[in-house]
Amino acid sequence: MRRKKPIHHRLFLCMLLLWPSGPASAEPVTLNEALSIALERSPVLAVEQAAVGEAEARLKSAGTWQQNPEAGIEAAARLGPEDPTADWSVSLGQAFPLGGQRGRRVAAARAEVVQAQAALQAVRIDISARVHQAFLDVLLARETLLVEQAHSELSTALAAAAQRRLDMGATGRLEVDVARIEVGRSAGRVAAARGAVRAASTRLAEAMSVDPAAPPEASGVLEPPSGEVPALSVLTESAQGIRVELKVIDQALAAAQARRAAAEAEAVPDLTVSLSFGREANTETLVGGGLSMPIPLFNTNQGPIAEASAAAARLEAEKGAIKYRIQQEVAAAVAELQTAIEVEQALRGQVLQPLDNSLGLLQRAFESGKIAGSEVLVLRSEFRESRLEWLTALAAAHRARLRLDQVAGRLLVPQEPR
Repeated sequence: MRRKKPIHHRLFLCMLLLWPSGPASAEPVTLNEALSIALERSPVLAVEQAAVGEAEARLKSAGTWQQNPEAGIEAAARLGPEDPTADWSVSLGQAFPLGGQRGRRVAAARAEVVQAQAALQAVRIDISARVHQAFLDVLLARETLLVEQAHSELSTALAAAAQRRLDMGATGRLEVDVARIEVGRSAGRVAAARGAVRAASTRLAEAMSVDPAAPPEASGVLEPPSGEVPALSVLTESAQGIRVELKVIDQALAAAQARRAAAEAEAVPDLTVSLSFGREANTETLVGGGLSMPIPLFNTNQGPIAEASAAAARLEAEKGAIKYRIQQEVAAAVAELQTAIEVEQALRGQVLQPLDNSLGLLQRAFESGKIAGSEVLVLRSEFRESRLEWLTALAAAHRARLRLDQVAGRLLVPQEPR
């Protein structure tokens, strides 16, 4: 008559089928909260915001009237013995630009402000992408830790069960030694997984510009991403209209064209109008006026005009290169996402679902004495590897989705506070 399985076997099987819960989060933050904190505290963003302020100051300077009035006074004395008198005159002159220089300088400075604002938005997008990636890394590391903890607890329970069997004479020393070796290996993997969580949390703290010594805890779990992938043509067209690099280059091109127009306007000489009032020999009052204009014979401002024209041509070429690169990036990101989704869905359907069924079969086989504890551990190791493989595929799908959102200009970036 076969003996009943001891009660510790049933406890062991309960541990076999349960996943441990993760550590409580002291300061949980959602992805949106992490993004808002990063954009609020980023020192890199502060530099770009200062650059916008600098461009706005140049705009104010460009709108200021550049030509100040010019006042003059002249005096002369007659030193001869017959007429020891003095002559004097006072004059006031004002130069007036004729080429619309002021308006064109303002247009160039305004384009530079918009360019600086677009560059600021580009930095915001880069920071948001880093926070997204770091947040995803924390979730993946935490899920991996849960898998390793579950396997470690199973190994510990199996080692205890093997020792009891040895004490009862139902097994040999080899099974106990193998079980203890696996306890040590699984403990090492748990320690490594904890270290990965700490490292990922530190990277998240760095991306958020908070103290890495007390990193926030990412709130949430890894869920399968949406399997929907928009059409390539739609994404490419959207990216061409949204990508901030194109907006930056467009504004840089507008600024270069405005600088060329301003340089052309500077080639037109200013007209100076002057008025004068004076006395001659203390007897005659003289009132007069005059017009003057420099002759643009040698300097027609050809140097700045050529420089601005060359800059505009270079920016036109860069714009074409950026548009081509965006098209290629979107196509590659779509292909990467489609592949990642297919891999994740295949593993989820063909690995995880049968895994649950296999655990049930494993439980019944162990209860009926058909398999030994070492066989349980081997099979459970296979389940561990399968779940880790799925987690890797799941994270790859999320990264591919993040990459596509970034290259298509659809990345989540919190709005600046009004």
